[in-house]
Amino acid sequence: MKWITEIVLNNYRGFGEPKTITIPNGSHLLIYGENGSGKSSIYNGLKDFFSSSVAGSKTKYKLNKFLEAAGNTTGNVAIRVEETGVTPIDYNFALPDTASDHRKPEIILANKFKGFLDYKRMLKVHSFDVPEDTTPNIFQLLVEELLCEHKVADPKGGVTTIELLVEYKRLVEILTKTKSGLEAAPKSELQERLAAIEEEQENIKDESPELKKLPENLIAQSFALDEEKTSIVDALKIIDSKEQLAKLDASFKILLTRVISVANDFLRDHFKNKLLLDVSYSKLEYDDKVSSMKESLSLKIKYAGTEIEFYQAFLNEARISSLAICLYLASIKTYEPEADTLKILYLDDVFIGLDTNNRIPLLNILKKEFIEKGFQIFISSYDRQWFVTARHWFKNENCKFKSIELFINDDDGNPTTPDYPVLIDPSENYLQKAESHFASNDFPAAANYLRKACESELKRVLPRHLLLRMNNDEVEIITKLETLIDHFVIFMTKNNLNQTPFAHFKTYKKILFNPLSHDDLEAPHYRSEIRAGIIIVRELQKIKTKEIVLAKESAISPMKLGIFQNGTRLVHNYEITALENLQLIQQDLAPAQLSVVECEIKYGTLVRKFPTLNAAFDQLRIDRGYPASNVYTEFYTNISISANRKLIEAMAF
Repeated sequence: MKWITEIVLNNYRGFGEPKTITIPNGSHLLIYGENGSGKSSIYNGLKDFFSSSVAGSKTKYKLNKFLEAAGNTTGNVAIRVEETGVTPIDYNFALPDTASDHRKPEIILANKFKGFLDYKRMLKVHSFDVPEDTTPNIFQLLVEELLCEHKVADPKGGVTTIELLVEYKRLVEILTKTKSGLEAAPKSELQERLAAIEEEQENIKDESPELKKLPENLIAQSFALDEEKTSIVDALKIIDSKEQLAKLDASFKILLTRVISVANDFLRDHFKNKLLLDVSYSKLEYDDKVSSMKESLSLKIKYAGTEIEFYQAFLNEARISSLAICLYLASIKTYEPEADTLKILYLDDVFIGLDTNNRIPLLNILKKEFIEKGFQIFISSYDRQWFVTARHWFKNENCKFKSIELFINDDDGNPTTPDYPVLIDPSENYLQKAESHFASNDFPAAANYLRKACESELKRVLPRHLLLRMNNDEVEIITKLETLIDHFVIFMTKNNLNQTPFAHFKTYKKILFNPLSHDDLEAPHYRSEIRAGIIIVRELQKIKTKEIVLAKESAISPMKLGIFQNGTRLVHNYEITALENLQLIQQDLAPAQLSVVECEIKYGTLVRKFPTLNAAFDQLRIDRGYPASNVYTEFYTNISISANRKLIEAMAF
C-alpha cells in the first residue's frame, strides 16, 4: 500500500521558508490552523502537486508573494511516498518546472480520484447564488469535475472502457464543428451513395492516372464528387456521433445511478437526516435547433418522503452540506482505481456548514468507507474544539492520525513585514521529546521527559484496578512512579510475562528519573543511564493491552457459558463474573493472551470463586464429565461477553 510519509512546502503560497511535515507510515493527518496560518496552503499545495502532474494541466506553481518580490523565484512542493518492501520515492512539483519530477504514472493515477474537497467547492451544490425559485444546474460539476475520469463503456463498441469526459468532449467536438445538412437522410442511403461515389471516382482514375490530363468535364465531375463525398462523410460522422452519444448517455445514466445510490447509502446509514437524493436531467443530446449540447442536470431532493422543489431555499445549511459531502464522497467511492494506487482524500474546512450532530456521521463515513478501504485521509479545520474532538474520536476508533497545529507568528510586531506560519507537532510523545533532548545533550530535559514517558506507558499498560488505591475509604488515582512500578511488577508476574527487559527498572528510577527530574544539578549526567532509560520505555511500548471486560460491568451483566453434559444433549448454563478487569495482552512478538483475573462462577444458587478463568473452565469440564485441558479455544469460542458477542471475537487488537 502506497502512503505519503512526508510533505515539504518551500516558497509556496503562505510558506516562505521550507516546512516539513512528517507522517508515520500508515497514519493519516489532522490539521488545526488559525485563519491565515497556512492551513489552506497545505491543502492547495497537495492539490496543485497532483493536478499539475497531468499532461496539459493549467495548474501553475504559486510562489510566496513576499519572497517572489524579493527576487526568490525558486521553490518546490515535495512528497515522499512509501510502500512496504520498496525504497521510498520523493517527487517534486517545482519552479523552475525543469526541476519537477512528479509527472509519473503513479502520481497521475492518484490524481484521478479527485479527492480534494473544500468548503468553496461544496458551495457549488449549495447554489446560494441561484434564485430561490430556480433549480440549480450541476451538470458541469458532475460531468467536468466529479465524474470526469470515471470509466464508462466505449460507445464505439468492444469491451474496452473510456473516461467519461474525454469521450463526451470528443463527441461534442464533432457535433458542434461538423456541418453537412445531409444527416436527416437515412444512414443506409448515405452509405450506398458514398459507395457509389467511390466507385465513380475509381472509374475516373482508371481513365487517366494523372488528374491533370483529364478532360475538363471529368475534372469538374471529380471535384463535384469530392464535395458530395465530404458532405456525406460529415453527415455519417454526425449520425455516428449521435448514435454514440446515445450509448454514452446510457452508460452515464448507469454511472449516475451508482453514484446516487452510494450517496443515499451514506445519507441513510450515517447522517440519518431523512433526505433522499435523485437526479433529473435531459439526456446527453445535441440540439440541432441551437447547434449546441443539452447540458441540464439537477438534484431532486426528498425530505421525509416528500419532494422539495427548490431544495436550496428549503433545507438548512447543515442538511445541504451533508448532501454535498455525500455526493462528493460517492463520486470518489465509485471510481474504480487500478491496483495499488495511492488513494488520497483531503477535506479542508468541510465541517463549516455542519453542526455537531452531522460531524460525527461524517467521521464514521471516513472511517468505514475510506480509511478501512486503504485511503489516506487529510483533514484540516480552523475550529479548534472540533479538531480536538476529531482527534479523540479517531483515537477511540483505533485510527492512526498524526496531528499538527498551525499558528500565525508576528515575532517582530512590525506592520510592514509579513506574518509567517508556525507549525507545532503536539502529537510528538514524551519519548520522542526525550530522544530529541538526548540528541542535543540536554540531559536534564531528556530525563524529565523520560519520567513522563514512563508514567504514561505504565498507565497505558496497567489495568484500571492497578491504577487505583484506597486511602481513608476514598478511591484515588496512583500518581507516584514508584508505586506504578511496583504494580507493574505484580502485573508482569501474575501474567507470566517476560521481565528481563525491566530487570533494572527501579535502579534507573532512583539514579535517573528522580535526580534529573528535580533539577538536581549535582547529580551525574550519565549518558549511558539515559540511553538505558530510553530502552526501558521502548520495551514498555512493545506491550499492547486492550480491556475486554470491566469488573464493574461484569458484576451487572455476567458472561454466559453453556456446556453439554458428557454423552447427553443436556445443557448446563453458567454465569461467569470477572472480579478484575479482563485484558488482552501481547508482549512484543509473543502470542496474545488473556490477563489472569479472579472470577466467580454461578450455577443455580451455587457460587464458586476461581483464581483464573482457565481454572474455572477446567473445573466446569470436570463437573460435566470431561477431562481438564490446557487448550481453551473451545471456552473462548463459546463464552458470551454480551448478548451478541463471543469472547473469541474480542481477542484481537
